[in-house]
Amino acid sequence: MKKLLLALVFLVVGKVATAQDTLLFEDFNNVINFTYQVAPPSGQVYDSSGYNFDGDGLIDANDRDLEWFLILPFAIQDSLTIDGDTNVALASSSWFDPAGQALNYFILPSVQLNDASGVLTWKSAPRQTPLYCDGYKVLVSTTDNFENNFTDTLFVGAEYLSRVDPLPDSSYAGFTFSEGEVHGLDGTYVEYGGDSIRLLGVLKPHSVSLAQYAGQKIYIAFLHDADDDNLISIDDICLRGDGTVNLDETKADVEVGMFPNPATSTVNLNFNVVKSGPVSLEVYDLSGKQLEKRAIGARLKGQHTYQFDVAGYAAGNYLVTLRTLGGAKTLNLSVVK
Repeated sequence: MKKLLLALVFLVVGKVATAQDTLLFEDFNNVINFTYQVAPPSGQVYDSSGYNFDGDGLIDANDRDLEWFLILPFAIQDSLTIDGDTNVALASSSWFDPAGQALNYFILPSVQLNDASGVLTWKSAPRQTPLYCDGYKVLVSTTDNFENNFTDTLFVGAEYLSRVDPLPDSSYAGFTFSEGEVHGLDGTYVEYGGDSIRLLGVLKPHSVSLAQYAGQKIYIAFLHDADDDNLISIDDICLRGDGTVNLDETKADVEVGMFPNPATSTVNLNFNVVKSGPVSLEVYDLSGKQLEKRAIGARLKGQHTYQFDVAGYAAGNYLVTLRTLGGAKTLNLSVVK
């Protein structure tokens, strides 16, 4: 079994967050820092970092990566971010040669939830639907991140099983699916791609409560286990609540100070650059939606200060992320009026 340790570049609000703070957020757009390292062999103790591994060992029919991999979204309307940059998602394949069932895990770092406020949100889309629609599951382990211990199910996306021939007028009525939510069945989150039974999946938002895990340390896994379909994609994973996330192994080597906070008009960032190069600033709301992205410019190694305007923002809480070649750091900003 091929296992890879994923060095995730999650946007993290410190190491400890308060009620309804964003504990983890990943939009997969920082492709430069999306890297892999060899993980411990099966049977050894895993640490608390995120993992991405191929559990089936089958060969992709299109010579794609065997585990989850970065990809451009399938639908045209998902191709750009809110600020016009190219959007990137994470995908997994179930189209093998010879045919078989996928078993790919994307596991988030461990999170300690302090109360019942925890909420997980994400988006997903199959490459096509209804024909060869890929399914997947979102699972939880309360013990460790070994794949056999993900016994709790948060969400099930249905996969295509069979079709009748000829198809009736309503094409979805001529298909059978496994248990779970059938992407596009209600006519939403699909885009015509030239074939009415191979509609392109548009990234659809999902949300589940983690209230039942109050006071527990949990691991969350996205499991792609479809059998002989095509591709599934996920994007914009966000975990909010009151808790602690263990990201010691992927802590960015960048220090950032922000004042005043709360702020009314302008905010000052004091930050260090450990590797000379471009620096950028991003602002997100607590749903993970990117509101702003700006290039600060090239900066030499050392300490720097940058001021930006928040007078146009509504009162509320936001995530401010500073990205450098040496890493990224996200802080929680409160705007008051």
